Amino acid sequence: MTLIAVSQDIPLAHYNLLLYFASAFSIIAFVAFIFHTKYTLKKSVVYTAIFFSFFYYLAYSKANKFYALEKDGDYLALSYVKPANNKQVLVSDIQSVLFGSANRGGNSCFISLKTFQGKVYKSTAISQKIEYCKNKRKELLTIINTKS
Repeated sequence: MTLIAVSQDIPLAHYNLLLYFASAFSIIAFVAFIFHTKYTLKKSVVYTAIFFSFFYYLAYSKANKFYALEKDGDYLALSYVKPANNKQVLVSDIQSVLFGSANRGGNSCFISLKTFQGKVYKSTAISQKIEYCKNKRKELLTIINTKS
């Protein structure tokens, strides 16, 4: 049973856009470092790798949020942009379900699952008002029979 479903295209587009900017900026920085007399080739490569790593981390943090949540028996299946990150969380491991506003205007919200082990699984921005996430939280609490 699907509980939360956001189009995969939105988080995938954010991920790809940030990777594009990371690659473009890294190439431009590398060329600039090479032509700058102060930097050697070794320094240019190191600085470019640092820039790319920083932007890749930003892209990964955007993609490290689930876009779909389904109840599958005793488990909640979380779907991520990167299929290797997909998780199944035992319903009895869920300590609390939280929600919040993804931006100041309140035009989008998110759902967050916290386990007894301290792991937090956050959803990507859901393009609905905060009331939608509030109702989804109540629905999730009813389904998984936990108290928050």
